[in-house]
Amino acid sequence: MLNKLCPEDVERFVGIEGYTSKSEGIGGVVKESPEDFMVWEILRDGSDAKRMFETGFLTEKHGKFSLCILHKVNVDTISAISLISKQLGVRQEDVGICGIKDRRTRSWQFVTIPNKGSLALNNTVQLTERIWLRRVSTRDFKLSSAELYRNMFEIKISRLRFDAQSATTLIERAIDELKLRGVPNFFGYQRFGASRPITHIVGKLIVKGMLREAVEEFLMDWTWFEPKAVREARSKLAKSWNLEKAVEYLPKHLSYERAMVEHLAKNPHDYAGALRRLPLRLRRLFVEAYSSYIFNKCLSKLLEKNAELLVPSTGDLVIEYDAQGSFIRKPFLLRPGAVPRALSIAQAGRLSVLLPAPGWKVKLPANEKRDVLEKILEEEGVELEDFISKALPEAATAGSYRPIAVPSWEFRVSSIGDGYVWVSLSFPSGCYATSLLRELMKPANALCFEGYPDKYSGQM
Repeated sequence: MLNKLCPEDVERFVGIEGYTSKSEGIGGVVKESPEDFMVWEILRDGSDAKRMFETGFLTEKHGKFSLCILHKVNVDTISAISLISKQLGVRQEDVGICGIKDRRTRSWQFVTIPNKGSLALNNTVQLTERIWLRRVSTRDFKLSSAELYRNMFEIKISRLRFDAQSATTLIERAIDELKLRGVPNFFGYQRFGASRPITHIVGKLIVKGMLREAVEEFLMDWTWFEPKAVREARSKLAKSWNLEKAVEYLPKHLSYERAMVEHLAKNPHDYAGALRRLPLRLRRLFVEAYSSYIFNKCLSKLLEKNAELLVPSTGDLVIEYDAQGSFIRKPFLLRPGAVPRALSIAQAGRLSVLLPAPGWKVKLPANEKRDVLEKILEEEGVELEDFISKALPEAATAGSYRPIAVPSWEFRVSSIGDGYVWVSLSFPSGCYATSLLRELMKPANALCFEGYPDKYSGQM
């Protein structure tokens, strides 16, 4: 399936289609280097991961967990957590994080680790050439996504279609449009893997109880966007399914694939066991990515219908915020008599229209948005109850509610140069910077967000 995927098809393959802005895109490439994409976390109490890593720490407290800053370059979060687990002798599931950060970035994020006294306060430990850990405080509870307030970004867009000044003018025009019409709150390519968008495919197979197919898909399906050695190894395994030999030729950095192959070589047909060789976060990510794909498809259909992202209507699921951006109450269905008040609050930027990211527990809107979502579920051949994931229950998802437009975002052009611009973004937790960047760039394909030029030069 994936080996027939062209670069220009990646967006559609993960459910992303359409724009709200009409202005011409500036083109360009993001992440030519990990240093071109910096991201760090701000917690709800105001703690700033980048500033604390570089300049100071909180006061020492007594507690069961060490609060640390994980600083990494060109390493994905799950791999970094796996390394921390091994080096500090703690279980992966006991390491708390707010969210997963992209691999090809320089990032600063908070983590909590069971307090075993192995890290000195305010001491920076270099775990590998590209991973650092600094303990800044102690606390009683493991960190969770509920504590993340915002993500901050500094991003370089290179290889522009225009000179930097002209590009800046186009950016300003697009930003004005987006303030009026909203930034579509897609789940970004990172959720699926831009160079190998497979997580939602594996997730769908798990939801359908097809664990053998899920394992085979993860191990063997390949794209032209992967390194040649990886493509050849996956292809070789697909042709022979010789698991003992595969351990010898699978590249060393494919640690997850190697762990699964080693398990199956000793335990043929134990596909659930093979999947359980992967970190729990990754198993859950598969099913959540499939839910995210369905959300993206639904949002794309609404854009096709020219739906108003910022304007609530009868039957919508909505949520209210306070002045600090915290939820005032749980999501609720908008009744006819409440629409005028909702419109007023939405204009003040304190109310969002929601769509469910499907799961076994979510409620649906009571209008045309429900019809759109139900039709997509029907096309996919799944029901909400299927997300209980009976074949791999630990990967189940209850679902969630997500604003269809990014709420309370901030943006500015921070500097311009010869053929590039640097931009600064502030986004709420759970929202992807690429949702806004694609509106500005209108790129030829999603690989532009992984450091590739507008046209992939690989051999198709």
